[in-house]
Amino acid sequence: MRTNVYLVTLMVSGLWFFAISASQAQNALAEEDWLTRYERGTFLVGFTFGLSERNSRDVEFFDLDIDEAKNTGFNVRLTGGYFLKRDLALGLNLEYEENKSRADYDASSDYVRTRGRGRSYMIDAYMRNYIPLSDDRRWALFNETHIAIGFGADEMLKQEGNTLTQKYNKYSVLEVGMNPGVVAFIKRGVAFEASVGLLGLRSKFNNTKENGVDKGEFNTTNIDLKINILRVNLGIFYYF
Repeated sequence: MRTNVYLVTLMVSGLWFFAISASQAQNALAEEDWLTRYERGTFLVGFTFGLSERNSRDVEFFDLDIDEAKNTGFNVRLTGGYFLKRDLALGLNLEYEENKSRADYDASSDYVRTRGRGRSYMIDAYMRNYIPLSDDRRWALFNETHIAIGFGADEMLKQEGNTLTQKYNKYSVLEVGMNPGVVAFIKRGVAFEASVGLLGLRSKFNNTKENGVDKGEFNTTNIDLKINILRVNLGIFYYF
């Protein structure tokens, strides 16, 4: 399984720009008072964007010979929050996510092509803890713990030989997870952030149809504590 080179380049470039911008601003910000940035009574608002992509080519998986498989997606998130006390903030996130998938493979009987797409909408309440890394508190690590609810839909088309199957799944989601990251101020009140997803618990309640025929409901629950370094979220935030 190969990672798309262009996606990795984009992420590395974004993180490089994130670090260089903050470093170049250090002298100009030397006289600023950053001690108020994580204090009680401070508000924060922000916008975050994330990309994910994974490619596979010429892979054998059990009795399948996968010629090509590709999954792409993006998400955007709006954030608002308020500091209850120093280095501790509570707030809400609104998130939209979209993904697409395709796969071409040789099964035991016929050649199979699949095409899929999905959209989801989430709202979550979060708690953020900050750990400043410098005396001026311009750099900091943070961890965001959240509980989220949402809904979405997935559609999949599968062609196996001369048979075409359409599957449609509507679902609702309950999720508890964490997002560790780093924040750096580039000017008074304005900061860049980079974070990764660390999902804890996710329950999904599904209602599925196949070729327009109701196939019933089923539920799934996953526990996953792996950090997905290929899904880096970059954002810009304003503290006031």
